[in-house]
Amino acid sequence: MFKNLAILGGLILGVWAISKIKMAQALSVTIYKIKFLGSLQQPKLILGLNLDNPTSYSSRISKITGKIYANNSLIGLIDQDLNLTVYKESITSLDIVISILPVAAITNIIKYFTDTNFVLKIDGTLIVDGLPISVKYEYK
Repeated sequence: MFKNLAILGGLILGVWAISKIKMAQALSVTIYKIKFLGSLQQPKLILGLNLDNPTSYSSRISKITGKIYANNSLIGLIDQDLNLTVYKESITSLDIVISILPVAAITNIIKYFTDTNFVLKIDGTLIVDGLPISVKYEYK
């Protein structure tokens, strides 16, 4: 009896883990909005992210961390706790607020509005159902 319960429990855990891994591999992140707020002393960047989940599994995102670069220069750190459900077969939008390093802000905000070769990169991690998912994104 105990052996059968252990096997059943293992199968359920295996199916759950496979569904989360599939969702993690299929989840795509795109930027839909970039907005600068605040002042020169305390600049902030609002990044609007679309999380596209094409799988038949819903998941909960509890945290996003990482670094954001403008033209390969570090301009800010991402560290935001979340309580967000990404529903199955849907796109979920999320706005994150990033405190920008003040010195980097002035130069890169000017470049954003004047340079046609401006590149914004995100190198981060989403915590999805307790599992870390690497997020790398480049916006030109």
